[in-house]
Amino acid sequence: MAIKQGDKDYLEAHSKAKLEFLKKYLDRYLKILMLDKYTDEINTFDLFCGIGIYKKDNSKGSPVIIADLLKSNHEKFNRNTELNLYINDKDKSKIDFVSKYIERNYDEFKFYSSSLDAKEIIKKINDNVKFSSKKNFIFIDPHGYKDVYKQDISNLMNIGKTEILIFLPVYNMYRFLKPTKEDKLNPSYKSIRRIMDEFKLHYDVKNIEEYIDCITNAFTFEDKFYATSFKLKKDKSGNIYALFFITKHIKGLEKAVEVKWEIDEECGVGYKKKEPNLFEEEFSQNNSFDCMNNLENKLIKFLSDFRTNKEIYEFVLKNGFLPKHVNLILKKSQNSNLLEFDRKIRKNSFYISYKYYKNNEIKYKVKKND
Repeated sequence: MAIKQGDKDYLEAHSKAKLEFLKKYLDRYLKILMLDKYTDEINTFDLFCGIGIYKKDNSKGSPVIIADLLKSNHEKFNRNTELNLYINDKDKSKIDFVSKYIERNYDEFKFYSSSLDAKEIIKKINDNVKFSSKKNFIFIDPHGYKDVYKQDISNLMNIGKTEILIFLPVYNMYRFLKPTKEDKLNPSYKSIRRIMDEFKLHYDVKNIEEYIDCITNAFTFEDKFYATSFKLKKDKSGNIYALFFITKHIKGLEKAVEVKWEIDEECGVGYKKKEPNLFEEEFSQNNSFDCMNNLENKLIKFLSDFRTNKEIYEFVLKNGFLPKHVNLILKKSQNSNLLEFDRKIRKNSFYISYKYYKNNEIKYKVKKND
C-alpha cells in the first residue's frame, strides 16, 4: 500500500496554494539572506512535513519544496553560508520515505530528520538553536497545529532571528465560537478550543474575514512581532483555511505582503480560483476598487494628525498593502492640495519604503477639506 498524506496521495488545490505561498516567500527570504554578508547560517524547519512526494499527481510537498529552494539559492549565490534543513513528522514511515528522497537528490545543505511529537520537536529546537547570528524559518503544517501551544510559538519566535509560517483551519475555529452539541463531539473540538482559549480568540465578529484579522492580531503578541494572513478557500466543502506569517522584522513583513499581492493581484488577501469550478466565488472584499477605497479611508483617518514616513510605512504593511498602493493615494491627496508637510519636499516623493525606514523622517498629514 502506498504511503499517503492523510487519506490522500495527491495535493488538493488549497494545499497547492499554501505551498505556492511558502515557495514564493522562502525564495525571497533566502535570496536576501544569501546576499547579507552578516548571515553565516540559515536554518529551515518543517515540523510536520508529511510524505514529501505525492504519487498520484507527482506533486512536491513542503520538505521537497524547501530542499529545492536551498539547492537553487546555494547554486545561484555560491556563498559560504551554512544551510540546514530539519524535517520532522510523527509518522516514521513518512519521514523514512522523504528522508531517502532528500538524501538521494541533494547535497547542497546539511540535512536532519526526526520522528517526534510536537512537544518533543519544539523542545529540541529550543535546546539546539539559540544564537542570534542564526536565521531561522519554521513551517508549521495543519497536522501539527493541534499540539502547538501559544507559549511554544512565543518561545520559537524568541530564538535568534526567527520567522514562522503556520496553517490553521479557520473555518472550524470560527464555527466553534458558538459550538453546537454535534461540534463538541468533533475530534478536533478540544484541541482547537484550547488554541482559541490560549490566544483569547472569543470575539464578537460579523464574519470569518473579521475573525481572521483577530487571529492575525493575536499572533503579534501585543505588537511584539509583525503578522499577516492569507486566506485559502477549499472547493467543495467551502471550508476556509488561512496561512499566518509571523516575523520580528518589518522587511520580512513587506516580503510576505508582496507574495500575497503576487498571488492575489486584485486585493492581496487570499487565493482565488484560477480555473473553472476550482473554487467558489471570491471573498466578498476581493474587489480591487473596494480594497483601495477601504485603504484610502483608513489612511486619511490615520493622517488626521502628523505622521512620519516610518509610521506610514508600518501602517500600510500592517494593513496588508504595499508602499506603491499608499503612494497612489498620497499623490491624489497632494494633487488636491490636501497634504501638509513639516518641510519642503519634492513633489510626489513620500519616502515610504524600507530604504527610508530608519532615517530621513518626514512628517505629514491630510488637511481637512473645508
